Amino acid sequence: MSDEEISSGSVDGTRPPSIVRSACFLLVLAGVFSVVLAGPAVLNPGDTRCRLARSWVEDANEDKKEWNNVDTGGVEPDDLACLEAVRLAETIPLKEKEPEKKVSVPDEGQVRLQAGLAVVMALGSAVAGVFLYKTLNRRARNVAVAMSAFGIVTQPLGFISLGVFLFVVYALAFSGPSRMLWPKVARQPRGPAAGESTDE
Repeated sequence: MSDEEISSGSVDGTRPPSIVRSACFLLVLAGVFSVVLAGPAVLNPGDTRCRLARSWVEDANEDKKEWNNVDTGGVEPDDLACLEAVRLAETIPLKEKEPEKKVSVPDEGQVRLQAGLAVVMALGSAVAGVFLYKTLNRRARNVAVAMSAFGIVTQPLGFISLGVFLFVVYALAFSGPSRMLWPKVARQPRGPAAGESTDE
């Protein structure tokens, strides 16, 4: 296999190095699980909004901080009606010293938009992982890294998204096998175009 073939990664039948394969599989798995987690919010944003409000009320009452406690009238947060859960959640102060700043529960449109973006990015991550595995193309590598970065923004997997991103970046940009597959391209020095004379 020539250096040119290794650097382009376009050789038919070339098996990716194990760390690159792992990154590809991780991208696919993260994408699939992200779709599973974010998909319901796209289909039923109202239910997701209610569960989010109830979880905020529950967390506020269980965090051992008295200044953000919510009076539910003895009703368990999970048993609160949706509108009541939203109303109570929006009375929770964000900071003890700034009680006027309250939690803001997103409306159904915002929930659907954020979840839809997460689904699109997750599908892109899975497709990028498959395409990179099959082609080992430099452009596919760049897209795969970018897709894993978007996972941090949408965060369907929470902190796991950060771990996926860090591993993918290391595996595809800094590991030894990645440097062999995609060596740095030397920049051409700027100067007069070929055939042009520098004499005035």
